[in-house]
Amino acid sequence: MKKLIITFFVAVLAAVSVSAMAEEPEKKDVIEIKAGQTLPEPTASKAVVIDFNASWCMPCRMFKPAFDRAAKDYSSKAVFVSVNIDENEELAKAYSVRSIPYVVVLRKGEEPVTHLGAMSYDDFRAFLNDALN
Repeated sequence: MKKLIITFFVAVLAAVSVSAMAEEPEKKDVIEIKAGQTLPEPTASKAVVIDFNASWCMPCRMFKPAFDRAAKDYSSKAVFVSVNIDENEELAKAYSVRSIPYVVVLRKGEEPVTHLGAMSYDDFRAFLNDALN
């Protein structure tokens, strides 16, 4: 009986620790810029890819999975940033955002490369390959 109780408690402790591990926040691939925050600066080794969007924008919602996937796939080449234009109007104005989704790629010492509108992952990957190389 004692073994059964000990086994039960060990199983419960293991389940609790697995549950706690599942709740730990994982590293975000996309940095969300809030009001008043500044963008990361591009470096010689990493560009900055910005997605200007809004929560009410259906094309933005459609593009988000492609952007999130690219953030994982291109993490060695760029930092990926999401900017909600409703929460950060000043930054949207600074980049002359007039329609969304609007992607801006910043490379150190180069002119920004932009794209207006949602893209499939394959189209976004082709855009990134051109913009980052």
